Amino acid sequence: MGISAVFGCGNATLRLKTGDRVIVDLIDYVAEIIEKIYDKIDLSVTDFFERIREVGVIKYNIMKKTPQAFDFINALGKEESAEVKLDINKKVKSIVENGFARIYENIDFSKFRNDIDLEKTLNIINWTMLSFSEQQRYRLNSFKDIEVEILKEWDDYFDIMKRCFYK
Repeated sequence: MGISAVFGCGNATLRLKTGDRVIVDLIDYVAEIIEKIYDKIDLSVTDFFERIREVGVIKYNIMKKTPQAFDFINALGKEESAEVKLDINKKVKSIVENGFARIYENIDFSKFRNDIDLEKTLNIINWTMLSFSEQQRYRLNSFKDIEVEILKEWDDYFDIMKRCFYK
């Protein structure tokens, strides 16, 4: 079954005229938008929590510019096609793994406490970030509704984690 729709993101508009594969192509398009987040990271910022905060601000600004792209990502969870679902899961996993690798590039991990396992600590922080993002996604009808208060709330969690995990 073919579909025909228009998907607008910022200054770009994609015209869709095919079936399930369009979803996979759109994921690639949205992945390019997400790459812009990582391309803007200041690698001279080596403090972990300052870097994560910076990424949050960059992501917020890109979400405000292209809310349709993030609304599309949000809608992916409802996709029913088994073939497309497999592709979606692979691509999303790759995007997340690549994102964390780029976020952690050139980080000074010596600020973390020596008496706790760094890998487990980073897992806890990653899970917290992913869970917080998931929770916020469910609160929104659309990413165009995202407000700066989300960054303030996230800062509260960062303050707690920083006190727990830094020396």
